[in-house]
Amino acid sequence: MPDKRLFLIDGMAILFRSFYAMYASHLTSKSGEPTGATFGFASALVRIIDKHKPDLIAVAWDTAEPTFRHEQFTAYKANRAEFPEELVPQLERVKEVIGLYHIPQLEIPGYEADDVIGALACRAADDGYMVYCVTPDKDYLQLVRDNLLIYKPSRPGADEEIVGYEGVHAKFGVTPDRVIDVLALIGDASDNVPGVKGIGEKTAIPLIQQFGSLEALYENIEKVEKPGVRKKLLENRDAAFMSKDLVTIRCDIPIDVSYEQLRLDPPDIRGLLRMYDELGFKSLAMRYQSMAIDEIPEESEPAKPDGDLTGDAQEPDVPPENRSLSFDFHLDRLKTIADVEHTYVLVRTEEQLATLVEYAGGATALTFDLETDGLDSLTASIVGVSLAVKAHEAFYVPVANEAIRTETTADGELFGQEQTRAATEGLPLELVLGALRPLLERADLPKVGQNAKFDMLILRRYGIRVVPLGFDTMLASYVLDSSKSHGMDALSERLLNYTPISIKELIGPRGKEQISMREVPLEAVAEYAAEDSDVTLQLYTVLQERLREEKLIEVAERYEFPLVSVLTEMEHCGVAIDVPALREISASLEETMKRIEIEVFELAGHPFNIGSPKQLATVLFEELKLPSSRKTKTGYSTDQWVMEDLAALHPLPEKILAYRQAAKLKGTYVDALPGLIAPSTGRIHTSYNQAVAATGRLSSNNPNLQNIPIRSEMGQEIRKAFVPGIPDAVLLSADYSQIELRLMAFICGDEALVTAFKENFDVHTATAMNVFGCPKEEVTPNMRRKAKEVNFGIMYGIGPFGLARRLKIPKAEAQTLITTYFQKYPGVQQYIGETVEKARALGYVETLSGRRRYYPNINSRNASERSAEERAAINMPIQGTAADVIKLAMIDIHREIKGAFPEANMLLQVHDELVFEVPERSADALAAFVKEKMETAFPIGDVPLVAETGLGRNWLEAH
Repeated sequence: MPDKRLFLIDGMAILFRSFYAMYASHLTSKSGEPTGATFGFASALVRIIDKHKPDLIAVAWDTAEPTFRHEQFTAYKANRAEFPEELVPQLERVKEVIGLYHIPQLEIPGYEADDVIGALACRAADDGYMVYCVTPDKDYLQLVRDNLLIYKPSRPGADEEIVGYEGVHAKFGVTPDRVIDVLALIGDASDNVPGVKGIGEKTAIPLIQQFGSLEALYENIEKVEKPGVRKKLLENRDAAFMSKDLVTIRCDIPIDVSYEQLRLDPPDIRGLLRMYDELGFKSLAMRYQSMAIDEIPEESEPAKPDGDLTGDAQEPDVPPENRSLSFDFHLDRLKTIADVEHTYVLVRTEEQLATLVEYAGGATALTFDLETDGLDSLTASIVGVSLAVKAHEAFYVPVANEAIRTETTADGELFGQEQTRAATEGLPLELVLGALRPLLERADLPKVGQNAKFDMLILRRYGIRVVPLGFDTMLASYVLDSSKSHGMDALSERLLNYTPISIKELIGPRGKEQISMREVPLEAVAEYAAEDSDVTLQLYTVLQERLREEKLIEVAERYEFPLVSVLTEMEHCGVAIDVPALREISASLEETMKRIEIEVFELAGHPFNIGSPKQLATVLFEELKLPSSRKTKTGYSTDQWVMEDLAALHPLPEKILAYRQAAKLKGTYVDALPGLIAPSTGRIHTSYNQAVAATGRLSSNNPNLQNIPIRSEMGQEIRKAFVPGIPDAVLLSADYSQIELRLMAFICGDEALVTAFKENFDVHTATAMNVFGCPKEEVTPNMRRKAKEVNFGIMYGIGPFGLARRLKIPKAEAQTLITTYFQKYPGVQQYIGETVEKARALGYVETLSGRRRYYPNINSRNASERSAEERAAINMPIQGTAADVIKLAMIDIHREIKGAFPEANMLLQVHDELVFEVPERSADALAAFVKEKMETAFPIGDVPLVAETGLGRNWLEAH
């Protein structure tokens, strides 16, 4: 790697980014001068200097003069809004700040900053420098090469912010030199670059991947398969080539700057201190106060206003590295990892809170954690908030336990609930949330949490949407190895060799003796809470590196972290329930159970307690003399597997299974659902779990929607009770059709399976034709049913015994079906063999996305244990990929649904199905939108993904 590093900053891009990021904070100086953009720009500049210590640096600016692009296309950038009035003085302030850092500022009339940076960057890269272009602008990706990278200030951590070849390919699917071809097709609305009307990234990227360049695409225009796309390309040919010219950064412009002029010299410390004091930038000033002690006369030293974080500079027990941030009150320091001392600070005043917010605003990532008086996100109150931006340092803001007024925020969210509480020490909740809102909602400040969804849900009740969630340590651990424990304490002990304070030490064990967090002494809560944020931040550093080492960072960043915001909104919204319909279903199930009970008693010859395993065993094995297959410590087993086996021998076991299903539906769902309705919303709010299922599937609880039987008529009836919760609306159900079979076809590449899906032929009928050796017209429903069981069973590594049980056929017949299946679909058998071998060799298998599941017993000498691992390994790449597909679809839909359908809500995810509520007038349009997103979320070659949609007044009708 080159020794010398050059950082080139796109001044206007970073200025605007800082302006909008800090806009909600309304920062002003003592004189009332707006300072948000200035603070954001200065903070970004300081981070670059402190973290990366550039050898050479410069800032490039656009000029007011028209450029050659305006001469070429008069409407270029015509859509740009007027320069914000309050940004005008800040532009000059920012240039003053840059001057005080002795950083050269470059402008060339007739050219944009892109071209200035491009020319200088390419020249320096050719001369062997390591060059970083500092900008959020995607156009710069065309410049990337081995020693020319893009530094995006908005992403957490130095490594995450730097974009090279892999980052370009992840964004555009092409090499850097082909980025301009993609941009030529999609255009750029912000710069009024037209592109090809009607073509976006999802169409443009595959076209350039296929043809290689814009020129080659038009030379082979007849090979574009979709007539609609071909038509758009032909109609906009001139616009496409003009757009390519407009988006191309000119690296050949004359620029007379020497490397010596770009050298980073020491800054003007006194000047910076004066300016930062004038603007009120305390946290930035702190960085230079110790450096200026010998330079500045005592009487010139900036005064410390109330709330200043500098505390007492002479305090003897505060180490220099911790002196930059302290309050009136320090918590006792404890020894932590590697005997590093920590500083945890209790924020007591409004002034200290404001200064903390300013300090945290300059961070590259913000760790946050709430302390609450309960674990129910719908009802728990906030006791306090802890924050951390660097290791071994954290802050705790206690919230007063006082009556919370009922009022709404600007977006109509309920701000609080009328409650009567005794006031306790702390700051008012509204003050705390009002101060932290700009940080938590800042799009360019990634947030870090441990099981962050819980905190995000509580904050969502107060109208705060935490964005973006850049990292969740629980989910990172889950991605690395789903079989491990992902709690913060367990992670800290495993990865940091440190045992945090246990919650039991504060509130006691569960039960009557347990107290509320409100009752714990403030200093103890502060130490505990601050430690949570500190440890989480340290785990973030370790886990991020582990994810990179294991090449699993994309799984976390593409599938898991973005999904947290989606699930937060779904859980916050909840789903409406028709209670009268549930009562009708309950009564119907009661009648069904009574009818089955009579039939069971007739078959047994006398009444008995159906719910008693002992009495049932007596009837089955002693009175009816049915064979017993398994015995437990308490007697003969009557579990589901035993009942299914016995059902082929006698009708009574099948009746028992039907009775049990009705009883479970009635008790677990129908009678329980009304009790789960939240009084504050009138809806049910199920909780989704990302870090439970080893395959990557979501699970849910309160209620567990994934376990509602969907194949039985009784199970389907429950869906009648799920209804829209907004006026004049319907439910939309969107369900992937045979997604696991389609994925198996793609993964194994079996020609017969791929062809069936490609030609939209019913795959179960096709399998029946192959397995039973008959033409389509001779396939009976029973043959198709058997073929369907084989198709799905094979994916789960089913053997002759299991298939025989499912189909209630002899084991020999089941073996023949499996043997014939593999003869007709050799690609499937090859996939199974290769997958098992890979699992044995590596100890894990992967999904198409790279998600892993480990199998520690895959080579066990215990045949039963080994075969169970093998069956799981066979299915994991298929089921795990299916989970990732629907996660991507959910993320894509969530990103755009409110912009296109403001009144629609994504409510539920159950297996391969998504459920929405939408006003009836928009239902068809939403159905088309959702179908397109689901079918294009994860392209799998020649095998099409198919999503089927339905609309109805309730979930059953929609499904």
